[in-house]
Amino acid sequence: MKIALEFDDFSPRNSNFGILEDLKDHYEHFKVTMFTVPWEIRFGNQTPITQPAHAPWCEAVKKSSSWLEIALHGMTHAPMEFAEITTEESHKRIIIGEKMFTNREIELTKIFKAPQWAISPEAVKVANELGYHVVHDHYYNWNLADECPFTPEQIKNDEGIILAHGHVQRVCGNGLEEVAHKIMKLPPDIEFIFLSEALKLKKWEYVDYAK
Repeated sequence: MKIALEFDDFSPRNSNFGILEDLKDHYEHFKVTMFTVPWEIRFGNQTPITQPAHAPWCEAVKKSSSWLEIALHGMTHAPMEFAEITTEESHKRIIIGEKMFTNREIELTKIFKAPQWAISPEAVKVANELGYHVVHDHYYNWNLADECPFTPEQIKNDEGIILAHGHVQRVCGNGLEEVAHKIMKLPPDIEFIFLSEALKLKKWEYVDYAK
């Protein structure tokens, strides 16, 4: 069995990096994909990763690149940031986000998830033209707020891949603090893969697993 773990809202202001490191210590071959906000405007203060104060966080991310993959989660995570956005503005925000990671020499995988999953057709087209795989709500088959919904046999039928979704913070019942114990109980022989690897192995479409 393979599992691709992905968490939303990663940033210097909101990282729970210690929990991620605990998981890495627990599993020698641990991997995780973090949907990252390069210019976070929530949580009290603006937090652009290019600020000198966030250099230690950026260095920690770079040193962890063998097991921690960075994906783009909008630019600022403003409410419904990409929901009703034009082609021009979509291009501007994605390119600025990319450049902020480049400025800090952080490798960015070409996967895009809009904040709150809300994205206009124009923004999808722009992201695709820029080489991004856009993921939509319910493309995963395990919301970490729930118990693992599949038996080993069902997982095998799903090409042996679990795609598990959560958040960095406590927000939807699937925050890192809330679900780390579930991850720690995974079978010892499970293979951790990056989301980018999972997307190459299987074409993940919108599927409402709640039905």
